[in-house]
Amino acid sequence: ASAAPKFWGDPYAVQIFTEIGTGQWFRYLVGAIELAGGIGLMVPRLAGPAAVGLMGLMIGAGYTQAVVLGAPAMVVTPVIIFVLAAVIAWGRRESIAAWIPERRR
Repeated sequence: ASAAPKFWGDPYAVQIFTEIGTGQWFRYLVGAIELAGGIGLMVPRLAGPAAVGLMGLMIGAGYTQAVVLGAPAMVVTPVIIFVLAAVIAWGRRESIAAWIPERRR
């Protein structure tokens, strides 16, 4: 749901990414990552890795809200999503381990 406004050019999304200063290409990239993460959460084999990816995205979102945009109160949403993704990642830790190549001795 959070990817759609980024793809459709919602004025608020455009404004935020203008304020960030990265250009509108970054809005599309973040939207694509959010969409991929959301789809990945629905596929049991991909749910763990998708949750880890979304955790990383939320770290970036929280930093951007607090430091780049100077709106620390807006960090609440990324923190909540991070915690929810962490719970999913923990519950699907076997699927995460399956993506890590075994070390050879």
